[in-house]
Amino acid sequence: MKIHLKIFDLVPARLNIGVMMFFACWINYMLRVNMSVNIIAMVPENRTTSVQSECKAIANTDDSLHNETFVVVTKEAPRQPEGVETLEWTTQEQAFVLSAYFWGYSVTSFLSALTAEIWGPRKVVFVTMIICGLLTILSPQAAKFNYMALVAVRLVIGLLAEAPSVLLSPGIISIVWCGAWLLLVYDSPELHPRISDQEKEYILKAIGDKVKQRSEDKKDLDIISFPCHGNTTLWK
Repeated sequence: MKIHLKIFDLVPARLNIGVMMFFACWINYMLRVNMSVNIIAMVPENRTTSVQSECKAIANTDDSLHNETFVVVTKEAPRQPEGVETLEWTTQEQAFVLSAYFWGYSVTSFLSALTAEIWGPRKVVFVTMIICGLLTILSPQAAKFNYMALVAVRLVIGLLAEAPSVLLSPGIISIVWCGAWLLLVYDSPELHPRISDQEKEYILKAIGDKVKQRSEDKKDLDIISFPCHGNTTLWK
């Protein structure tokens, strides 16, 4: 009898789920705050040079007074290396870019649980994360085209949940994570193709099959129920 050893069989499926959920949260926050950090290098700082003068009276031994003036000049240290292209955005335009993500994020907070119940969390997380990763990669081009294009990109990322290199990296990481998510994560132990019979039985006995698809004949929407709206203040 041949023994087939698969690398995925060496790690319990529930451990894969835990690790993937950890990195899902990490990537989510990385995509959320990266623009707040990157905009420091994307937009030049408008600050004027200040000159401070001080007039000091010093008493001599002959009881006469004379003045000494000290001039201190503070020079602005550039935030970007020489040759780096910056974007001439006003303060209001920067505010639009930074807030766009949260406009979308606040809207779909009401719908995320419902969509996961209808299509399953595996598909919902995969589709939203890969779109966010692709849009993050496109952010540098959108910023160069027009600040409103970047606002639209950030808005969509928020709905789904700069120096080019630091914007490309989160997007690439997100896409790589999506591949691992699609390979390792399934909606329930019953659907997992590589889980061992022992682990499947252990999980089903411990917590059961918690993920259920919404039946097509179920017409009511839990999102309009009173308990749903009663918990909205806790979601943030």
